[in-house]
Amino acid sequence: MKKRIVLVTSLCGILLVPNFADAHPGRTDSNGGHTCRTNCEKWGLEYGEYHFHNGGRSSGGSSGRYSSPTPKPEPVIDENQVQADKYFTSANTYFTNGKYEEALAEAEKIYPLNRNINKANDLVNKSLESLFKKAELEFAAKEYYDAKNNLTYIFEGYAHANSQIKQKAKSFFEKIVKEEEFQNNLSKATEAKGNKNYDDAISILNELKKENKSTTVSTLYNDTVKELQNEADISFDKKDYKMAKSHYQLLNNIITDLTLKSQYTTRIELMQDEELIQKMLGIDKEDIEKNSLFEHLIVEENETPYNKVTIQTLTNLLKPKELDFIFDINIKELFKGVNKNAS
Repeated sequence: MKKRIVLVTSLCGILLVPNFADAHPGRTDSNGGHTCRTNCEKWGLEYGEYHFHNGGRSSGGSSGRYSSPTPKPEPVIDENQVQADKYFTSANTYFTNGKYEEALAEAEKIYPLNRNINKANDLVNKSLESLFKKAELEFAAKEYYDAKNNLTYIFEGYAHANSQIKQKAKSFFEKIVKEEEFQNNLSKATEAKGNKNYDDAISILNELKKENKSTTVSTLYNDTVKELQNEADISFDKKDYKMAKSHYQLLNNIITDLTLKSQYTTRIELMQDEELIQKMLGIDKEDIEKNSLFEHLIVEENETPYNKVTIQTLTNLLKPKELDFIFDINIKELFKGVNKNAS
């Protein structure tokens, strides 16, 4: 009987003792679990693996041996956002380095991704304004070609430019075209003046004066008129009557000073009279300086052997007063006033 009681007691003791064969050392936390750090492979665990012991709570709230918590889900990556961030960073770098067209081209790639739109718009506007300021500097330096290219990119080359900056760029572009044309015409006038082609120089400058009130035009015009007056006087003194008449006639057309106009008109008439004398009497320009018509008529015989006959004929035909006229009248005076009839 005693043996039976001992056997039953032993079996009960075995059943009541915890199953240490499946346990391993280490304290558990308030949830009944802990992280394995010693002999983990012995217990079928990974080093650093968190698990529950008997009686501990699993992630589902029930107890169980070595149950691990449910792993957290991996975050979802927005590929469009990642790409948009890359494009914006690249565009901003271009902008910082003053490469505005490259910055705008890079910003353009952001819009289809539908990310960073506000940031892209801000960068676009800053780049366009910077490009416009660059065109202003190029215009001031008379680099018209580069300035026009930058402005054209603003109002034609970039799709997301707003209407305000586009209109400002177009207006400035038109201003540059006019200034470029003005400078070209000013150069032509300067070249014509240098070549003593005063007709063309004055004509170009008169047109420029209608469109542009700059002191540059006025100064060049006044210098051209002064040079024209000087050249006219030189030609007159040299008896280059064709050139002198051309200059004086041009001066009469452009000046308003009545005294000068009268002076130039008188000189033109004088030259026309002398040219008529030369033509009718066969007198060279040098002969006009002789004292009288008689001196011209009796030049050396070997020059004009017919002059003696001419003088004899005139002596027979003319009256004494008329002969005195031949001796006394200066060739230059032949075609002035009443002397025109006498001649």
